[in-house]
Amino acid sequence: MPVLANHDLAQQSLNYVIFIRDKTILYATDTAWFLPETLDILAQFRYDIVVMDGTFGFNNSYDVTGPGHSNFHVNKQALELFQEQGLLNAGAQFLVTHTGPHHAPPHDITAPLLAKQGLTLAYDGMEIKL
Repeated sequence: MPVLANHDLAQQSLNYVIFIRDKTILYATDTAWFLPETLDILAQFRYDIVVMDGTFGFNNSYDVTGPGHSNFHVNKQALELFQEQGLLNAGAQFLVTHTGPHHAPPHDITAPLLAKQGLTLAYDGMEIKL
């Protein structure tokens, strides 16, 4: 199910809520903080996996309220919002992807830092068992 992404307001950018068997996945890359209408839709489901954009890594000076990409601070805020609103099923995984070397150290340094915040840093070739 497509939902609007907060990426480029000059065009329609989409994220997806994916339903597989009895599991629900939110795939939200190429987006900054969720648009209000998107949050309304997202609040209708409970997720087993959330995959979210973390392009700007530890760069907290980037304005993630406007269109574009997210950073690790926004990823943590989204995780907290999903937890507070009961949008995560038991054992749900919250993954961060679409990161770059300009705003985050290599995976082996960044992954443990994010894990302390309840976030899992994805990597090329990563497989998740549903």
